[in-house]
Amino acid sequence: TELGFEVITSRHTNREIINNGIETVNAETCFPIKVAHGHVIDMLDKDIDYLFLPSVINLSHASSKLTHSYACPYIQCLPYIVRSAVDLDSRGFKVLQPIIHFEYGESFVDKTLRKIARDVGKRGKKVGNAIRKAKESQKNFYKRMEERGKEVLDSLGEDEIALVIISRPYNGCDSGVNMDLPEKLRDLGILAIPMDFLTVDIDDIAKDYPNMYWKYGQKILAAARVVARDKRLYALYITNFGCGPDSFISKFFPKEVGGKPYLMIDIDEHSADAGVMTRCEAFLDSLKNARTKDFNGKIDRKSLISKDKKRTMYIPYMNDCGSMAAAAMRANDVAAEALPMSDKESLDLGRKYTSGKECYPAILTTGDIVKRALSTDFDPEKSVFFMATASGPCRFGQYNKMHRMVLDDIGFPHVPIYTLDQGDDYQEDTSKLGTSFRKLTWNGFVLVDFMQKLLHEIRPYEIHKGETDVVYKQHLRKAVHAIEYGYDLLQVAKDARDAFHRIAVDKSVRKPLIGIIGETYVRGNEFSNNFIVRRIEKLGGKAVIPPFGEWINYIAHCRREDCKRERNISAYTIEIITEIIQRYNEYKISRPFKKCSTNLFKESSIKKLILKGRPYIHDSYKGDPVLSMGRAVEYIEENFDGIINIIPFHCMPGTTVNAVLEKFQRDHGGIPCLKLTFDGQEETNEETRIEAFLHQAHQRMESKLEAVGNYANVN
Repeated sequence: TELGFEVITSRHTNREIINNGIETVNAETCFPIKVAHGHVIDMLDKDIDYLFLPSVINLSHASSKLTHSYACPYIQCLPYIVRSAVDLDSRGFKVLQPIIHFEYGESFVDKTLRKIARDVGKRGKKVGNAIRKAKESQKNFYKRMEERGKEVLDSLGEDEIALVIISRPYNGCDSGVNMDLPEKLRDLGILAIPMDFLTVDIDDIAKDYPNMYWKYGQKILAAARVVARDKRLYALYITNFGCGPDSFISKFFPKEVGGKPYLMIDIDEHSADAGVMTRCEAFLDSLKNARTKDFNGKIDRKSLISKDKKRTMYIPYMNDCGSMAAAAMRANDVAAEALPMSDKESLDLGRKYTSGKECYPAILTTGDIVKRALSTDFDPEKSVFFMATASGPCRFGQYNKMHRMVLDDIGFPHVPIYTLDQGDDYQEDTSKLGTSFRKLTWNGFVLVDFMQKLLHEIRPYEIHKGETDVVYKQHLRKAVHAIEYGYDLLQVAKDARDAFHRIAVDKSVRKPLIGIIGETYVRGNEFSNNFIVRRIEKLGGKAVIPPFGEWINYIAHCRREDCKRERNISAYTIEIITEIIQRYNEYKISRPFKKCSTNLFKESSIKKLILKGRPYIHDSYKGDPVLSMGRAVEYIEENFDGIINIIPFHCMPGTTVNAVLEKFQRDHGGIPCLKLTFDGQEETNEETRIEAFLHQAHQRMESKLEAVGNYANVN
């Protein structure tokens, strides 16, 4: 308004808006994202010139001890998800879709806001004044909330109770989303206090959760400590089915709330007033007894990370590259063992020791760890578990914290977890595993990736069933031996190439070419994806799956970009030198495969992949999605016949890809696309869906061949 604009908002959330969102959304997101679709639709018929639909990547940093302060992946990707479901381009307004990084500081945010102003035709001092006044207003708003919270707490009697509404603004402060729960509590005579009214200590949380990289995760855990220390306060935690961050935050919450009872309510489009109120009434009744107990609010703090070379490092299975990492550790005098592929026992144990709300890789890795820890030959005094980590925005970076809790619960509090950070501490963490660890591991990854390419290229055509798998496994063992004992890995590569080429094949029948994209863990762990590549081959197709090295190259790219943004010249120089060395080593190991008679699929560089994927998902979002969409475009360029996106159930990045694949299909002639989600449950219609998809891909292949034949006849 300072710049002379009239601000028009959508209506308050109501059943019509909710229904419109549910009917429009093209992926199974959380409830608030469905509602957001409804609010966008509510704006379509309004007389507006601009629609503000930002990608908010992160929020202001409250503590320097924290890694990041991300918004959740859905909030970051909201414009891409919405624009795939709703046609905004044909409307009579301009969509303002800025990418906002509040975490990067005020000057960076100012530049972003000035760019938005230029997009609406505003420049000069007026813009600066408007930005300043907006900041002052926001600051005063936060201040007034805390002041009001202090007034409320000061007026609350010693024997009175109040419920703190633990939530995010879009579910705790929207009466249409939270079913007017605070008002209903008031009708029951209970005071409901918004979480944002509390004065919280984020620095205190940062001591124990330095890698709690979601902004509202920080605030929720800090609010829990306020509740823990005030005998008058109890928590009502509002969450939504499919909320990724809450699946982990809710595991940490009970400890931080000091053992006090609390009520957690999952709200979605199916929630009913009666059921919610019954739970609230029962909870309030239970507090009569709970108030006689002593909750001192003390927090049990344990060290999370431990590094010890005297123990055997157990690496949970992700893909066959894990055996290369274990061999590289052993080559550097670190005892290490790659755990076998996950199985039904892993899944059952994982489910037993998790809530079921976590993503599938978290459940399986938990199961793999527990299975090893409970085995008869496990020695806790000589064992350590390995778990890579990251600093968001997806849930992966929280796995090790959960694994620590599980090991404590099953009686192994002294078994350490070695975390390898794929971000800022990558150089330091890998160097602690030995001077040659990183080089040997990378060389092993490159070899495994190329052997898997040959495996997937030759196996669909093999005459003697099982022969290709035998050759692959033989040379996988040879690679492990070469890395561990310092033998020539290049010779193993040459031997593998020759052995694969000796396999008898029959290529008389053409097979549709299927490109696989998706979440990195599920792509590589055959058990987790229900052996999708083998099922494609069984149904007459041939699959191409991205190499694991793609992810290693991507995280290196992200580190370089961060170094440039932070102007960290020394770290950037190290990353560039490392990249040059890795490229050279990759060239050496891959050279034998370039002489293959088989035409292996050649991937684009990470930078090219990002450019190809950017029209669908901007690379300001860090993770799989931009790579998946870049790979999908690449498959189109290489004339593939179908694309499958494989993801864990309720994977936020993967669900985002599912959403934007709708637009991708429209842009590329309706190429067959199949979206598969995995959670370990047997899906009765999964096989039917795969069969139907392969049939469509086969038809597409035949129509292309027919078109080529017709063109040849004409010419």
